[in-house]
Amino acid sequence: MSASDLAIVAALVFAWGMLSARLERFDVTAPITFVLAGLLLTHGPLAPLGFMPSHELVKSLAEVTLVLVLFSDASRVGLRDLRADVGLCLRLLGIGLPLTIALGTLLALALFTGMNIWLALAKPSSNWRRAFSSVWP
Repeated sequence: MSASDLAIVAALVFAWGMLSARLERFDVTAPITFVLAGLLLTHGPLAPLGFMPSHELVKSLAEVTLVLVLFSDASRVGLRDLRADVGLCLRLLGIGLPLTIALGTLLALALFTGMNIWLALAKPSSNWRRAFSSVWP
């Protein structure tokens, strides 16, 4: 990563700091802004950033970002709000989560013939990557 790349990223962070209060009124959040900026700066028609991250680095950054976003959202939920929505939370965890896992497993078994059910449950990301490797390198 060159000095100009760091200057672009620093300018983006500075611009977000200056405009964040105004943009959040329109439901434009930091994750949305930085993902869009990352796409435009690395894959856009101009692509001023010369840094092309590897697929493993992008995956790791996405996982860390997801953990941070989920943690920050969960830390803002008050106990009073959680108690008010306890029925919804229990339905989502007790019905929605098992249904999502079951339907995802059935979809993997239908798409990948001859697959063991335990493999379909355990390794969904590698199955999708292998299935679509001709489309997405």
